[in-house]
Amino acid sequence: MSSADHRRRPTPVLALTTLCAIPILTNRIPTAVNAQQTSSSSPLSQRETLTLFYNTCSGPQWTNADNWLDDDTSICQWHGIKCSNIDNDTDYHDHPVTEIVLVDNNLDCTLPPEVFYLPSLVTLDLGHNAFLDVDFASMEGPSAGDKMQHLRLNDCGLTSLDGVKNAAGINLKSLDVRSNAIQGSFPTEVMSYKRLRSLDLSYNLMQGPLPTDLGTNLFRLRTLLLADNFFTEAIPSSIANATKLQILDISDNALSSTLPSELGRLKRLTLLTVRNQRLVDEGITGPLFDFGELNRIEHLDLSGNGLSGTVPESFLASAKTKSPFMSIDVSGNRLVGTMPQSLSRFQMLRLYLIDNMIDDIAPELCGKSGWFFGEVRQFGCDAILCPRGTYNRWGRQISEAFPCLPCPGGAPNLGSTVCVTEDEGMIDDALDAIGRDSNGRGEIPTNGSLPSNDEDEARKQDILEATVVHVTVGDLYDVLHDRISPLDPQETPFVREGHSWQPDNSYLHIQRTSEESEFDYSFAENTHHAGASRRNLRSRGH
Repeated sequence: MSSADHRRRPTPVLALTTLCAIPILTNRIPTAVNAQQTSSSSPLSQRETLTLFYNTCSGPQWTNADNWLDDDTSICQWHGIKCSNIDNDTDYHDHPVTEIVLVDNNLDCTLPPEVFYLPSLVTLDLGHNAFLDVDFASMEGPSAGDKMQHLRLNDCGLTSLDGVKNAAGINLKSLDVRSNAIQGSFPTEVMSYKRLRSLDLSYNLMQGPLPTDLGTNLFRLRTLLLADNFFTEAIPSSIANATKLQILDISDNALSSTLPSELGRLKRLTLLTVRNQRLVDEGITGPLFDFGELNRIEHLDLSGNGLSGTVPESFLASAKTKSPFMSIDVSGNRLVGTMPQSLSRFQMLRLYLIDNMIDDIAPELCGKSGWFFGEVRQFGCDAILCPRGTYNRWGRQISEAFPCLPCPGGAPNLGSTVCVTEDEGMIDDALDAIGRDSNGRGEIPTNGSLPSNDEDEARKQDILEATVVHVTVGDLYDVLHDRISPLDPQETPFVREGHSWQPDNSYLHIQRTSEESEFDYSFAENTHHAGASRRNLRSRGH
């Protein structure tokens, strides 16, 4: 062999890589890889890539790292790794890696981009690793993730999706980045994934309008989850182009304008929720249209907006009438008139109507024994809406223990959750005494103080003494719009219509200290609501 031929021999690392592909020669491979010596432009072997992953992401601290970096064990036997073509192979050599699933495994790093270059990787699921971030912008383009179909990075430490178009090829079907701290506008790069079936961007800090061509580009979507961000302006009418949509949740944002009638053309929808868009003004306004073409819908939630007018006689005319899961929530709007008799066609239904301006209920509805899981059979119309002049925190009777209570000051509408005192400004005065934020909500100042001077303190006490007779903890909770968390004397989580709220350390807690009238104002420490990302992040000063 000439000296020139000798100089052209591969480096030791490449030689070992070659030998790894010939198991009859050796099974020994290096157990450490220097990240500074690698790049996606010179791909590593699968074992080297996973070794880099382990070393970069604090592998020794992982909750489960069984078999990782074991030189005598196939990577297909490392915890969280799945490979293809191993069914008939008893030796479990290093076959193509198709899945990495290391959910809630205490990964702590910025994920090495080399992981996305594993040539056969179909599923990457690293959810619930709070200290894991991904720098998508560091990836070099379309060679990454050519076979990737499912990318799940929910409940991690992501703050940006810039460059996410480089994370996978054209085959990506599901992208889940919910419950991170992703900021900025809607990540339009995701619209390059034309084959997406499921997109979950919920529980982040995104803001601004939704793209007008959202449904046009992502027309294959089955599931679109955008809840609990700060998206503004109108729901794009192009959403109607995603004709295969089954689940659409854009609740808890700051959307406005009217409901696009095009939503009524999404015939495959089983769940549609647009609730609570009141971060700005009244949220979604205008009339409630009938959604008459939605023949698969089982959960419709439009609560907490500014919808007006009557409930149409043809409301949900094509929906299943015998589904045991049917739930309709239009509470907290400005609907008027009589609840139409046509709704009696539903055999089993949960129909939430409270806090509107409903005048009457068609008598046929009060005999629907299957509604509210039998509560209407027990309590008649009261199980749908409390009568005028009565109220409770649910706006309807839910059990013998929680009837609709008389309201001496008057409750002018059916389904009242607040009893208006003789002084109709009493609740507003109470809120002023407690403190308001710029949106009229009762957020307490960050120093946690109530009025301190003698005049304000005396005024607060007078208001509370006059208010507590007719205003319950639940009433104040509703008025303050999620800004206080009532606790019972045992400090258990407050539960209302199937939702629970844990105390948050920068928000007022109202606790009943006697059966008659007194409330104790206090602050909880070191407690957080795990799911309420917006509220927690704000409490931390974001």
